[in-house]
Amino acid sequence: MSNANYGAVPTEDPEQGQGSNEVTQDEPTTFYQRVKTHFEHPPHRHRAVIIYFVILMIGLTGVVTYALADKAARDQERGNFLGLGMEYDANKHYEEICVSDRHWFLALLLSIFLGPLGVDRFYLGYVFLGILKLITGGLGGIWWIIDVVLIALNVLSDGEGCVLH
Repeated sequence: MSNANYGAVPTEDPEQGQGSNEVTQDEPTTFYQRVKTHFEHPPHRHRAVIIYFVILMIGLTGVVTYALADKAARDQERGNFLGLGMEYDANKHYEEICVSDRHWFLALLLSIFLGPLGVDRFYLGYVFLGILKLITGGLGGIWWIIDVVLIALNVLSDGEGCVLH
């Protein structure tokens, strides 16, 4: 019951030669064919869908940004403020700005160190948002980071709409 080929070392076929460069039909030859066969395998198919989705979102974002920028430029040429049909006069609004008695630097420190607990929102007079921020923990840190940036740039006003000093 012995096999004559058992343990035998295969020898080269003299007709093919030592360094045969023949390409079979199963092996992809071009870059496109290699990528296509790579993404046709089931473990890699989800990657192709993700790449397609990302490219689609980038294109959609570009189209929307271009459309909004074009509309804003046309509205600015007509003197239309935010497309609402109102005229915008910066000097008029500058005279009407009120200044809060709350300090910007203190609000920034409260936001950095006690922001997830909502203390900065309580200090600025936003009681409901402070409670909501306290319950959610600053939405897991996202709301906290946004508030730090808004207060650092002095964009966030107090509860009465006045600018922090």
